[in-house]
Amino acid sequence: MAFARQAGDEAKHFRMIRDRLRALGVPAAAYANPLGKGYGPLFNYLDSLKTTVERVAAGQFTREAIAVVKNRQFIEFCERAGDRDTAALYRDVIEPDERYHHQLGRELLLRLAATADAQAAARQAARRTLQLADELQRAALTTAGIHHAPGC
Repeated sequence: MAFARQAGDEAKHFRMIRDRLRALGVPAAAYANPLGKGYGPLFNYLDSLKTTVERVAAGQFTREAIAVVKNRQFIEFCERAGDRDTAALYRDVIEPDERYHHQLGRELLLRLAATADAQAAARQAARRTLQLADELQRAALTTAGIHHAPGC
């Protein structure tokens, strides 16, 4: 159920962000095909995970924790830029959902990572997720100058 809830929330976020971009006059080509450049390294890593404990540790626990932090930075950026509507979207809807996803991941990990092997797998998955997220953040800054990207 946790994965289903998260998938539904992420689809909702995409629709809300798409609608906000439309309202800002951003051309549809900029967001209509989110896979236009293919899957990225983080998706490929998450897709390669074999066990539920790895998936929960990497996705729901670690990736969603990153999203909470990045979204908070993005909200502050939007507020400083005077874009109160985008800040409100992230603050009032998206960030609470991401916090909930992280909490679901935490609760699942407490149940699933019950053995030393499961805990080691969870730690490794979380570490690799953090490493890939850091690499992607550095690449966004280096290639596009993006330093306040949202995390959802």
